[in-house]
Amino acid sequence: MPRSRSNPGTAALATLSLLVGACMGWGACSSSPQGHTAGAGGDDGGSGSGGSSGGSSGGSSGGSSGAGDGGPAACTATGACKQPPSGAQVCITTVDVSLQDPGGKAIVGLPVFVCGSNVCSSPAFTDATGAAHVAACLAFTSGSLKLVSDPQWEPFASLLTGAGPSFSVGHVTIHPLPASGVALDGVAGGTFTSGGVSLTLAAGTTVKVDVEHTSADKSLFRAVEVPAKDLPEGLANTVDDAWALAPLDTTLSPPAALSLPNAPKYAAGAQVDVYLNGADAEHTTPPVPWGTWGIIGTGTVSADGATIELPASAGLAEIMMVGVKGH
Repeated sequence: MPRSRSNPGTAALATLSLLVGACMGWGACSSSPQGHTAGAGGDDGGSGSGGSSGGSSGGSSGGSSGAGDGGPAACTATGACKQPPSGAQVCITTVDVSLQDPGGKAIVGLPVFVCGSNVCSSPAFTDATGAAHVAACLAFTSGSLKLVSDPQWEPFASLLTGAGPSFSVGHVTIHPLPASGVALDGVAGGTFTSGGVSLTLAAGTTVKVDVEHTSADKSLFRAVEVPAKDLPEGLANTVDDAWALAPLDTTLSPPAALSLPNAPKYAAGAQVDVYLNGADAEHTTPPVPWGTWGIIGTGTVSADGATIELPASAGLAEIMMVGVKGH
């Protein structure tokens, strides 16, 4: 596991937590049928060039090539993938992105991943200007920009568009989730509301929070509106409005009825398609395609025009970003 040259103790623990998250909750890992996380490189040697063994997580993709700074060795925009793509996979070398809040302020220290449905890169962290540079050099199936920073910020997976193999995403505005959340009580059932979004759970609903959100605070339900103009490029031009939901990848069985604010001002009684952003690579059969939008059902605008109602029969089976598009 890579260590920081400046502060080995604190940074190593932080990176360990993030890489475990990428394997267990944020993307596929070696024990998952979907794939494995990227090799993280060898521990720093005396000269900073990395140990020959590369550490247990770097393995042949990181340690033996001598990457001591925590990233894949010699991965540049014009470089090559460590293994050639197969089937529908595409080689992605580097991805650059800049994150800002709705007020235009740079977001500092946020982990950024490039993930496909088969593998995730190691994280890159946004700097003082909000910029992050991900050096991946991996073969991805549906390679996407992925943020998994809930409960602080909206989580999503957004397909990288363009020819590649290097991508410059530009500025992306991301929205903070509410500071406080609501506990989902599947046993008793009921209606649980955050940010104007309500989930109605039947009594006896199984609420399964993924491994990265098991702490008391992270497991709380949170929602925030994400205007269509602020969606990243891979999610743009499909929905009229969206809401980021947390905790990401929490499954609900049976599905929950979903109520959304009618922010787009659809007419009362109008039919509205409800979309889900595919950000789950752990399940063999995810509810919607990875890194993009998929329709989960059709909702109806309430008689008073205030909300969009999606019944449980076509409801939310997994908590991820949702979007709406009028007929």
